[in-house]
Amino acid sequence: MRLTHLTPGFSLLPSLASALHLLSPQTCSIPALIPRAFQSTSDPSDGFFTSSPISTTAGEAVSFTPPPPFVAAVFYTSSPPSWTHEPFCLESIEAENGFCVYTNARFASGRGISLIGVPGQVGDALLAGGWRRGGEEGAQPGEEMSAWRDMEGPKGRGVVATASIPGATLLQRLGPVVGVQDPILQAVARDDRQTLLNVAVSRLPAKSQEVFWSQVGDGVEGRVETNSFLARLGRSVYWWQVVVPESARFNHDCRPNAAFAFSPDELMLEVSTLVPVKPGEEITVSYLAPYLNSTARRAQLAEQWSFACTCAACTSSARDTLNSDLRLAQIEKMIAELTAPAEGRPPDPMKAQKLVKLHERERLWGAAGLARLLVAIEYERLGDMEKARLWAGKAEVGLGVWVGREHEFMVKIREVLGKKE
Repeated sequence: MRLTHLTPGFSLLPSLASALHLLSPQTCSIPALIPRAFQSTSDPSDGFFTSSPISTTAGEAVSFTPPPPFVAAVFYTSSPPSWTHEPFCLESIEAENGFCVYTNARFASGRGISLIGVPGQVGDALLAGGWRRGGEEGAQPGEEMSAWRDMEGPKGRGVVATASIPGATLLQRLGPVVGVQDPILQAVARDDRQTLLNVAVSRLPAKSQEVFWSQVGDGVEGRVETNSFLARLGRSVYWWQVVVPESARFNHDCRPNAAFAFSPDELMLEVSTLVPVKPGEEITVSYLAPYLNSTARRAQLAEQWSFACTCAACTSSARDTLNSDLRLAQIEKMIAELTAPAEGRPPDPMKAQKLVKLHERERLWGAAGLARLLVAIEYERLGDMEKARLWAGKAEVGLGVWVGREHEFMVKIREVLGKKE
């Protein structure tokens, strides 16, 4: 159900029992370090800014500028402006750290983005090329592609194909509107994390707020927990809970016909088909790692998303389920063998090809690309570069859809194919 209100009512005053202390709704006395990468370039002529280099955990130096207390964001001048709000910060006594909301409402042609994190880690995230380019527009919030439409069904809201869609077809390319450094929601008291999240969402442009609140979930925190996925941002060493509301429309299937891949450098999420999709067929992605057996899948889906999966893999007969679980165990064993140190292990492309067939039998179309890459690597070790390139070519498209173009698997494929970066 799409909510009509864009900004829920909330109080900026944390509970007295909170382990975090609100320093100021406008700034904080940690002090909040504002990455210059987020400002682009600042104008020091107003006398407010003095910058100093700080080493990020990614091993590079980024200039940070501490803001003066209680100076409104309108007085912060930058050319061109690339952040739009003064940081909102809370200081944690227990964590001995400060957590801040950084918002750029103009990012990605007005889509906007809010990051919640420790200032140093925000600096690492902003080393992404997407930040330097100001963000890619992608599809605007709520925009739908002509080949599919939203649907309401037994699983609630989902996406169904309205035309035949070939495999490896890009369905969505969108940037996140919210990113939360993963440990934060576990490190702070409930009232305070809700305050941070409410501030982050309320500072987004109205259209992005609307699409955020259209997601399923209980309140702001429930929507983040239900619809986010873990991703790296830039060169941050931490995982981030990233919210791309439009992509949350795709329902789960343990054997999906589509996949999503996030680019840490471009800061874009791509959803693409893994196999051809027929008109009227639901387009699904998997929320889980591919090799979990039936028991583990049911447990994780119930614990994290509170639903019982009704996909074909989860509702098959007891015999078929057992055979599937045995194949999954065999797949994991063979991958471990084929990725063990090569020294003293003879090349075995036939074993790798058997691994491909097991993936296809299980309809693990994305992960099958990894199996095909392993075939290529085994032929490369054998010295048969013709067959190595043949299998690398077979792996390239499907694996790119599953893991993204920047992944180390894709680097290896390009190496085998002789393609330049």
